[in-house]
Amino acid sequence: MPRIAIINSEAPNAFAVGRNPEIAVIAVTSGALSLLRREELEAVLAHELGHIKNSDMFMSTLIAAIVGAVGPALLLWSGRSRKELGYTQLLQAVLLFIFVPLAVFLIRAAVSPSREYAADAVGAAISGNPHALGNALIRIEDSIRENPSTQGSPATAHLFIINPFRTRRLVHLLRTHPSTESRVQRLTEMAENQ
Repeated sequence: MPRIAIINSEAPNAFAVGRNPEIAVIAVTSGALSLLRREELEAVLAHELGHIKNSDMFMSTLIAAIVGAVGPALLLWSGRSRKELGYTQLLQAVLLFIFVPLAVFLIRAAVSPSREYAADAVGAAISGNPHALGNALIRIEDSIRENPSTQGSPATAHLFIINPFRTRRLVHLLRTHPSTESRVQRLTEMAENQ
């Protein structure tokens, strides 16, 4: 059983951290505790348990580590010492430092939506109530749209069940979570097929 943490924040949200179930923690904001109905909160916690069960935090860390190791490995592979670093090698190094983080982001953006859908499915199965999870997602997103979080860093937005920060149009296009509408649609289909 993962530990539960409560974050003192009026913005309703939740997330899970920990590379394996033995050290996992599910964090829930005080805003979620006051906003969500009991069955919705249970479904949100079940969604976060889904991330733990599916080893999503470990997979994200592993992907970032593998892609992040490629850049330095390519620099070492060139076989040149720093004293011999010419214009071409310098350009290669700069491009690597630009494109490796971009590659990490793109891989995370490609993998993350499928992980969210999988956690939604596991959460719906654990709670036995796909509609409650769909309703919770809508209520959290509506609340955040009215009052986005001012605490924390947008760099952590991918951890939360719903991005707690106000997003600009370009950032919205590059989000790592599928839209709430598509998630709710899938949960509705799950409920109909039960």
